[in-house]
Amino acid sequence: MDTIVIVVLKTETHLICKLQEITDENKKGICLLMTNPYKLSLVGDGTDNFHIRFDRWCPYSIDTQYKIPYDSVLATGECDPSLKEAYLSKIQVSNNIEETNE
Repeated sequence: MDTIVIVVLKTETHLICKLQEITDENKKGICLLMTNPYKLSLVGDGTDNFHIRFDRWCPYSIDTQYKIPYDSVLATGECDPSLKEAYLSKIQVSNNIEETNE
């Protein structure tokens, strides 16, 4: 598993991220590695219009990768192609800003 997915945590937080499985030398799973996780929120404007908001999952950290135990995850699923495209654009913009600030 090494793809961009929707992750639903047991806390009912919905994330989009690159997800990999970390294994030991015997290929036994140890935990999951989330790269560039963003929290997803559905935001309405008071009418029937909604959009998806992306917020960094852990905005207080400079890390982009987080190891999480399997039992923290309720479900994973393939994301909508347009959502994936928006996420990749968000990551690219974020990376460009970080490079400029260095």
